[in-house]
Amino acid sequence: VFLTHGGQNSFMESMSVGTPVVVCPGFADQPANGAKAQAMGVGLCIGRPTEGGEEAAVVYTAAFRQALRRVLDEESFAIAARTTSRSLSGAGGVDEAVKILLDAAGLGPANIKVTSKRSLGFHIRTARQFLEGIKSSESKDGQAKEALPLICISGLGGTVPAAAAVAAALEREGVARTVKVRTQYVGLGSGSRAPQIVVEVARKCT
Repeated sequence: VFLTHGGQNSFMESMSVGTPVVVCPGFADQPANGAKAQAMGVGLCIGRPTEGGEEAAVVYTAAFRQALRRVLDEESFAIAARTTSRSLSGAGGVDEAVKILLDAAGLGPANIKVTSKRSLGFHIRTARQFLEGIKSSESKDGQAKEALPLICISGLGGTVPAAAAVAAALEREGVARTVKVRTQYVGLGSGSRAPQIVVEVARKCT
């Protein structure tokens, strides 16, 4: 059990490791997170007395002890906290949040489609340029290109291994890290289907 004032960092840290909480909030986001803990079933919230003197303090202490005992004894709190932890682990974290914001702004990640007409080295260089940016002196049109935080590398049919190899090369070179890998079969319009891979990679900050 984690005894906390219920600040956002503390609350998220406890949920990330599946630990139930007893929240004793004070101000700002703390009361809201305390209420959230109770609504989610991951803990209990005990409001601090703002007046009442010694008598209020005695009541508060008794309520705190009772809440602590309940969270320790009732398995439902631990189960809910572990369930929340699993949900957070699969949510994608900061990288997924960045992707959602970029998509909402119409600035979704660039998609590099790996084809058999270009070499593996060409696709690796292209992906690296998207992630690292291009100086105006190195650009064909003389315009600098800003580095992107996230790109997608996709391969269809026979280029699936090559797409995976591009992502692996970027990780090996320390340029990016793989965030998510999606595989599926897609229709080709003639009734046939082909395997597809989409690898999302995020730029490594230096």
